[in-house]
Amino acid sequence: MLTEEFQEAANKNFTSDKLNNGRPRITAEEVLIFICLRGYINSVTDQESAERMTESISLYIYYSNRNKKMPRPKTLNENLNCISSETVEFIQPCQLDQFLNEGLDSFNYALLDSTSVSASSSWPTDAGIIYRFFNIIHIQTQKLNKFGIKNISEYYSLMWLGKLSKILF
Repeated sequence: MLTEEFQEAANKNFTSDKLNNGRPRITAEEVLIFICLRGYINSVTDQESAERMTESISLYIYYSNRNKKMPRPKTLNENLNCISSETVEFIQPCQLDQFLNEGLDSFNYALLDSTSVSASSSWPTDAGIIYRFFNIIHIQTQKLNKFGIKNISEYYSLMWLGKLSKILF
């Protein structure tokens, strides 16, 4: 939950008289969530950001647990724009204090795994692209008889597809 200091700062700086009458209000907790999201994805109103928030499982669970609907992007933007710069600047130290109090990772050290891997791990997307491309070619070469051309033998194609699938695995 939010610290008492943030609640006080949010209540002091979040004045509803800046919003038009009848506009839906969001809680201080939601303001904090969406300010952080806006900082991470740069917007709450553009189409890509709206889709990311709509498809977010975390936001879905958050709102489902509260029996609420997620606010529309325009509502979020109007509410977030009413937050003073002092409150926004106050959020980061509060978050850092919360992280330190919870004993979360300080990133003072890192563990690296040097285990050898005999797979296509350096270019996994390339291996996937090659596999899918070759699979399409294989399927299409089995339809050549429709055009009066002899189909290409499946023996080598299936063998190569098997080897490629092992590389992907």
